Amino acid sequence: MYVILALQVKFGVLAPQGWRLDLKQFRTSREKYDAMVNYAKRAEELNYDSMWLYDHFHTVPVPVNDATFESWTSLAALAKGTSRIRLGTLVTCNSYRNPAHLAKMASTVDCISDGRLEFGIGAGWYKNEYDAYGYEFPRIGVSLSQLEESVQIIREMWTKDKASFKGRYYSIDGAVCNPKPIQKPHPRIWIGGQGNRTLKIVSKYADGWNFIGSAEEFAEKVLLLKNYCKKTGSDFNRLKLSVHLQIATGKNNKEIADAKNYIRKYIAPILSHPLDAVKFIAKPSRRGAGYLAGRPEEISQKIEQYVNAGASYFIVYFVDAPNVKGMETFAEMTIPQFS
Repeated sequence: MYVILALQVKFGVLAPQGWRLDLKQFRTSREKYDAMVNYAKRAEELNYDSMWLYDHFHTVPVPVNDATFESWTSLAALAKGTSRIRLGTLVTCNSYRNPAHLAKMASTVDCISDGRLEFGIGAGWYKNEYDAYGYEFPRIGVSLSQLEESVQIIREMWTKDKASFKGRYYSIDGAVCNPKPIQKPHPRIWIGGQGNRTLKIVSKYADGWNFIGSAEEFAEKVLLLKNYCKKTGSDFNRLKLSVHLQIATGKNNKEIADAKNYIRKYIAPILSHPLDAVKFIAKPSRRGAGYLAGRPEEISQKIEQYVNAGASYFIVYFVDAPNVKGMETFAEMTIPQFS
């Protein structure tokens, strides 16, 4: 047993949805969709706490003519295809939907899922996608200001009979969001990102924070976040701190080698931001440390570093998806070390 601290550590998993060419092996759109749903069902059987989807429209870093399932309509489908596992987006791109409309969508999914929604949101970064779909790609300062206004509108929509807000970028006037979310006072709001401005927004409005990067960087950002919470007079302890990891693991060297080969073949060529899969295979860089590869005991040791810095939630993408071997090995041999 490697840990444990006072924190209760939970694990979620990302479903294959095509963004990372992880459904390319299937011929038809229906076969691809079934693979995504079956993966979610298996995660539920393995008692993962949550199932997540990326919010993207086409593959990264350039569009490839292969299926990428839209996140929010897919969440609604997964809500009916599962019964216990929680459901979220890692993370919704704020620019892609009007915040009042997004609040209505999310409230609906929370009702469909009987209160299982985890609401993730971020400022957005994938310019290729913005350009392809006709969205204006704002400067980072603008996109973060828009994110801050959106989170306030969404909370108003979820908690008020008639919501009003007047901002620089978004305004609503007597907007009705009914049905309200089942979860009270509202679904947990996760904000993703690690820039200083993002952390300030997290300190004021979020219920959870998601980070990508090394354990050392995570520890540094946690200290910053604590400081921002102190300055804004908000309770740091209310926040769930989560880390997004990409994991290649197996019960033996062959399974681990197979997972690494999958990274070389599919993941490394399509990643552009913010992780470097090629360096990860040889030796994890500081930025690429969000990738973990090795035997279950090695993975546990690396995860413990994040836990010691304050992480209590991990959202994992298994690089062999839609194969379930990595997810099964992790559930059998790593998660028990943190319970």
